[in-house]
Amino acid sequence: MLKILLFWGHFLVGAFGVTVGFYLSLPMVIGLVVLHRLHLVLFRGCAITRFQQYLGHFPDHVDFLEVVAKKFTGREITRVQLKIIDYATGLIPIVAATIRLYI
Repeated sequence: MLKILLFWGHFLVGAFGVTVGFYLSLPMVIGLVVLHRLHLVLFRGCAITRFQQYLGHFPDHVDFLEVVAKKFTGREITRVQLKIIDYATGLIPIVAATIRLYI
């Protein structure tokens, strides 16, 4: 039960993070993206992912984005695809907030 709750909670936090550019101002979005990147550096990965790995929900060498890709597509993603998705999750809200600012 905890495994499922943590997965969907983590997924919803990520979905909120990606869509935040559609309803928050550009400075707030940039601040949140910087905070997110800072937390990734400080924890050497996502804090929620680290907790899930600590509980044994998936191996230490597997990233949460890999788990999501496997769950929704049934396929494994490469390290290059993982990096592209990782950086896109930071760029999408900034681009959305920038477009929203000028439209």
